[in-house]
Amino acid sequence: MRQRLATYFNVHLVSDSTGETLAGVMRATCAQFDNIMPIEHSYFLVRSVRQLERVLEEIAGAPGVVMFTLSNLEHRAILEEHCAKVGMPCVAVLDPVLDITSRYLGQELNHRVGAARKLNAEYFKRIDALDFAMDHDDGQQVVELSRDYVSPPENVTGTTTEREILADELRREMAASILRRVDGVIQGGAQGRKPAP
Repeated sequence: MRQRLATYFNVHLVSDSTGETLAGVMRATCAQFDNIMPIEHSYFLVRSVRQLERVLEEIAGAPGVVMFTLSNLEHRAILEEHCAKVGMPCVAVLDPVLDITSRYLGQELNHRVGAARKLNAEYFKRIDALDFAMDHDDGQQVVELSRDYVSPPENVTGTTTEREILADELRREMAASILRRVDGVIQGGAQGRKPAP
């Protein structure tokens, strides 16, 4: 049996927040198909019409599926109208979940941008712990990367190169490592211990 070649396609992720939700939905969706390779175009923290207009230009230049989480109703309408005009599929990934939850609770949505990211006391404790970790870093934790991992790709096609994908993965891993250290500092403080300098 002959193996089918991978299908490459553009996926545009548009969010007025960090885009974590979109990235997770896109990866979960793509995992349900064999031999596909999404070329991810990420547009996060899109909070003005001007920013959205730049995104629309990018989308027009690389046709594909558009997934979005935009709270601003005007921005949503602009994006949906643009996609309809150019014949691109466009989906607000949270709408079904928000709709059913709204009906169940009997409450209207608040349409607040970044509502999941509250600046509360816990957030500021995490930032303080991160500042502490950065101020007291002795530079002894060395991260080694294999030469293959950081080598520049050759003959890469598409708009998102292998180097960009690897750089994004590396940034995510570094952020996750920092957050684990922050959580350790917070938990140490909660148990009455001070983190070692």
